[in-house]
Amino acid sequence: MKKLCKFKDKKFEENKAFILLHTKEPKFICRKCLRVSNNKKLLCKGEAI
Repeated sequence: MKKLCKFKDKKFEENKAFILLHTKEPKFICRKCLRVSNNKKLLCKGEAI
């Protein structure tokens, strides 16, 4: 499973469903890039919000 931190803007359309599923109701934030997710394993430096 690819981490959300690694996705580039160009790949958004290809992975839109996956990204939207895992960013709905976020519980974690990446300390490196500030992306959010509901699954800590999808972030490189995830921390509870």
